[in-house]
Amino acid sequence: MFFARNKRRTARGGATRFTPSVEQLETRDVPASASLVAGVLTVNGTTASDSIVLRQASGRVSISGISSTFAAANVKSVVVNAGAGNDSVSLVGLNAQPWTKPITVRSSAGSDSVRLLDGRTAYMGGVNKTLTTNSAGVVALNGNALTWFDFSIRDTALRQLLKTDFADQIVSRGEMLGVFKQVEKDGTVSSNEFSDLKTVANNTWLFGSFSYVTDLTHDVVLGSPANAHYQGTTLGNLTAGSSATKLDKLVDKWFLGLDHPAAHYYNWAINYTTAAGSLFGAVGPQYTDVHQGAVGDCYFVATLGEIALRNPEAIENMFIVNGDGTYTVRFLQNGTSRYVTVDSKLPTTPGGTFLYGNMGSYASDPNNVLWVALAEKAYAQMNEAGWLRPAAWGGGQNSYAGIEGGLFSDVAMQVVNQASTYYSVSGASDDATLADAVTAGKLIGFASTTSPTDPGVVGNHQYVVIAYDSSTKTVTLFNPWGIDNGSAYPGLLDLNLTELVGNFSYWAVA
Repeated sequence: MFFARNKRRTARGGATRFTPSVEQLETRDVPASASLVAGVLTVNGTTASDSIVLRQASGRVSISGISSTFAAANVKSVVVNAGAGNDSVSLVGLNAQPWTKPITVRSSAGSDSVRLLDGRTAYMGGVNKTLTTNSAGVVALNGNALTWFDFSIRDTALRQLLKTDFADQIVSRGEMLGVFKQVEKDGTVSSNEFSDLKTVANNTWLFGSFSYVTDLTHDVVLGSPANAHYQGTTLGNLTAGSSATKLDKLVDKWFLGLDHPAAHYYNWAINYTTAAGSLFGAVGPQYTDVHQGAVGDCYFVATLGEIALRNPEAIENMFIVNGDGTYTVRFLQNGTSRYVTVDSKLPTTPGGTFLYGNMGSYASDPNNVLWVALAEKAYAQMNEAGWLRPAAWGGGQNSYAGIEGGLFSDVAMQVVNQASTYYSVSGASDDATLADAVTAGKLIGFASTTSPTDPGVVGNHQYVVIAYDSSTKTVTLFNPWGIDNGSAYPGLLDLNLTELVGNFSYWAVA
């Protein structure tokens, strides 16, 4: 059931002439060199990017690219000077027979990987880095124990940044924004950087209690159907080789709320204007904060009002104030928290008043209470992800029109994870069920018929229950157009159970 506001030289014949020329041969790196002096087996790499592999077999130690081998019994320790390239060093082959002798791997520059005796790969990079293992197999980097980042993050700059960020055992929103900026510095997302971003996104423990940072990072790095477009142009998911500009747009979309929903109203020039006011009023979220605007999402804003009445903390818990003029808003997908960020700009008419939530109020009014309008905008943005509603109902669109028409029961699930039970409007027989639902603090919504018998009831519209007087069998209903909405349809409506028949088709309890 929909509810909408009524709104890319062949030779000539003869002998072939041969012309000698100088042909450039393929590039070959000078192989690594090795020597055994006083029990120390020293392997020296080149200034290029080398692959140095050490193995032990039949009592001999060999090094890839070097014909000489060395008696393992004469080797007391191993030193690998990897040089200045982006080198890979493999030590695991030494452990074909248990290896308990000290090993030192030095890097003078570049980004190197070292496959350790136990098969794990550690990453080291920068100037004068030294990785060591002792007779007990303990591994250290410049004297410090290796961390998860040394084994998991390939890019040197990212690894160091993340180590610093995680000093307090958590990666915050601001720190993750810094990670994205580091990747953007050279203008492209390299394969190592993309791999590292995926590693971070897939290790949710890095974000601790900041589950919203985890979710937003997933959308930027691992992809989302919503990434197909940004500000009305084609974008797409992040890949290795993506430009820094693409990454920046994805960050702007999810972390900074800069992909505003399409907003239209006839031939008016609709602008996004920074809204003055506060998130909540002095006494917190109230159902009276709801003033539906020029889109038929009564089912959504009315349900928000009912939640604000019965469980205002649930509304407060939807919002994270980021402190930079943005808010991260939570919805629930099958009970799992999903987040989207909105900024403080809202659609306004040429006269400077709000077009949708808070309709009629001026964006410049410092007394504005913004939570309903921001939640509505967040719902329109999240709708592009495709899970809020079917495509036939506008699902997959980042637009206010995409959220027009819907169900009270869907919103109850998507905001507070409460399933609904539906009842036909039956008059007096609804008394006990309705009274019990109100007493239990349940969310209750009534759907009006196409042609209500009462001239004060809007047709095909979502109302919610404010109160029920069991002695007079009278229900007080809230119209999400708002209190004192300036129309012939009152914001509050008192009807007895008999009067509900003919005006409303069914009701739902969540």
